[in-house]
Amino acid sequence: MKQIVFILIISTALFSCEKYAEQGTEVLESFQFSIIGNDQLQQVGQYLEQEVGAIIDLSEVRPQTDQQFKLEITAIKGGGSVDNDVVIADQSGKMATRWTMGSDSNDQKLSCRILDSNNQIYSEFEIYATALFPNQWNTVKLGYLVGIQDMVRDTLNQRSMMLSNGRIYLSTNNFYKWELNYNYYSSSIRQLEINSKGDVFAVTSYGEILKTSNWGDTWENLGHINQTYAYNIELSITNDDYIWFYSGESGLYCSKNNGVTWTRNTSGLLEEDQLGRVYNHGDTSHLVVSKYRNAIMQTTDDGISWQQINTPESTVTMFVTDDNAIITQNLFDFTLNKSTDGGQTYFQVFQPNLNTSIISGHLYDKFKNLYYVLAPGVRIWTTTNFEDYTPLIACELQRNLFIDHEGNIYASGLANRTPTQPTLIFPNTN
Repeated sequence: MKQIVFILIISTALFSCEKYAEQGTEVLESFQFSIIGNDQLQQVGQYLEQEVGAIIDLSEVRPQTDQQFKLEITAIKGGGSVDNDVVIADQSGKMATRWTMGSDSNDQKLSCRILDSNNQIYSEFEIYATALFPNQWNTVKLGYLVGIQDMVRDTLNQRSMMLSNGRIYLSTNNFYKWELNYNYYSSSIRQLEINSKGDVFAVTSYGEILKTSNWGDTWENLGHINQTYAYNIELSITNDDYIWFYSGESGLYCSKNNGVTWTRNTSGLLEEDQLGRVYNHGDTSHLVVSKYRNAIMQTTDDGISWQQINTPESTVTMFVTDDNAIITQNLFDFTLNKSTDGGQTYFQVFQPNLNTSIISGHLYDKFKNLYYVLAPGVRIWTTTNFEDYTPLIACELQRNLFIDHEGNIYASGLANRTPTQPTLIFPNTN
C-alpha cells in the first residue's frame, strides 16, 4: 500500500507552545512535522505493513533548539498495541514504531503527542487504521476501498479490477489489498466492463472509451463517442460481446467488433429515455430499461430498432437470469417481479415494503449458484431462483454491490460524504 503522508504546520497562533510552556521555556515560532503510516489496512493480530509515527522537519524548527524530541503513543481504540509507546527522534527527526491490529473492532486509533526532553508538548494528533476480520463482515471507513465505483472479474484467470475514486486497482491474493494501476489515470472514469476474452473497457464522462487486453499493462484509446461531459453514462457488454454505450447527450451506440466501429441506434427511442444496462435475452433479443418511461425496451435486430414491451408499473431497474427470467424492480418499495415468458406476464416474487428510492446500476450479481440482491441503503439478500430470499446483512448507507473473482463481497457507498458512507466487506472463506 502506498504510504499516505499528512503535513501539519504548527504556528504560535494555532498550536502555540505557550499553552504548555513552563516559566523560562523558549517558545517555538515554527514547528513542522509529517504523520506517517496513516489509514492502513491489515488483518487482526498482524503488524501494519508500514511503521506509524511522525517526522519532524528539524530544519524548519524556529528558533533552533538542542532539545531532543520524542513521541508518546497510546492505543485508544480497537485493542491493538505498539512495540514502543515512547519513541525518541533520530537524527532525521523520525519517530516511528510498529502497530499490531487489535481484535475489538474494525476501527483502530492511536493517540500521539510530540514532546521535548523537558516533557513540554508541541503537538497532539491521532493515527487511524482498519483491522480486517477474515470470517465476518467488515466496515471500512478509510482508504481506497471507500467509494468503490465499479468492479470486473476474470474467474478463468483468477483476477479482478476495481474502479475507486477515479483510479483503477488490481486484485492481489488478499481481499483488502489492491494494487494501484499506474498505467492510466483519469478522474472522469465512470465504469469498467469486461468481455468473454478478458478484454477490459473503461469509459469516461466525456464518452472516451479505453481498452486493455493485458490487464492494465497498456491501455488503448478507442476515441470519443460524445465530446462533452455527460451526467448519464452507461457502458455494458452483453453475453454476445456486443458493447453498448449510452449517454443522455448522445443516445445509444453499439459495437459488434470490440469497439473498432460503432453504430448509433435511435429508432423507437426518445431523447428523454434514460437507459440502464443492456441485457441479452435468449439468442435474438436485447433488453434495456427506460427510466423515463419506466418500461423495458426490446430489440430483436441487434439494436437497429426498439419497441416497448409489457412491463410492471414504475419499473426502474431490471436483471436477466441465466435461464432468461426477467426480474424488474419497482421504484418506491423495491418490489421485485419475475417473468418467465419473455415479458408477456409477470408475477410478484418479493415485496419487502422498503422505503428506498435510490437507483443504482449495481444491485444484482451472481457468484457460483447464488444470486445477490441489494436494496440500496437497506439490505442484501441471496436467492437461487429470485423467489425465495435469505437476508444477508443490513446496509444503511451502501448502494452498490460487487463481488470479486474469489467471491469476496463489497457493498459500497459514495466517497466524500457526511456522514461517511463506508464499504462493507465479507471475505469468502469457502
